[in-house]
Amino acid sequence: MPRKPRTVNKMVNTLSSVFQRATAYLTPTASSDSIVQLHAGFAKAPEGTLFPKVDPAIDGEDCDHDCASCSIKYPSSFKVEENDKLYGHIGGWATHMLVATGKTDWVRNIEDEKGSVMEAVGKYGKEPTNGLLMLSASNMPIPANHEHDLSSSAPTTVLLLPSFTLIDNVTPSSVPELITHH
Repeated sequence: MPRKPRTVNKMVNTLSSVFQRATAYLTPTASSDSIVQLHAGFAKAPEGTLFPKVDPAIDGEDCDHDCASCSIKYPSSFKVEENDKLYGHIGGWATHMLVATGKTDWVRNIEDEKGSVMEAVGKYGKEPTNGLLMLSASNMPIPANHEHDLSSSAPTTVLLLPSFTLIDNVTPSSVPELITHH
């Protein structure tokens, strides 16, 4: 009989500890107060919190310190707009659909890729029930059993983010079901 009070005390201490941790976790802090709510489900962290500002003393005058080992070089005619603010100024997407093409170069508008899953998504014209959809072509390899079929209408793999759901053998005709059920 003397064991019961110790067991009860141990359980009370454990529950108290769990309650204290949960309270500390759920209590807003000074840093969470600075997060800007954009709209339902989307928030913006203060500038410089997620991505530190570039310091020319560390990163070099042209910010190429981290890029020194990169083997990819853009042609001199390639221009990048550097004056527009991007962080916090781009609308949120509920779903990002990446379509495996096995290619590294695509037409300007991927929805113009004739007979492709990407064209079918563009023509379907309906957003998923969970919100806005962003569509991207990817150089992910196409399914191994279709490597010989290089046509854009061949079954492919789709990666859905943020759920990290991989769906194999997606064809243009299966796009309505894909958008409706995923």
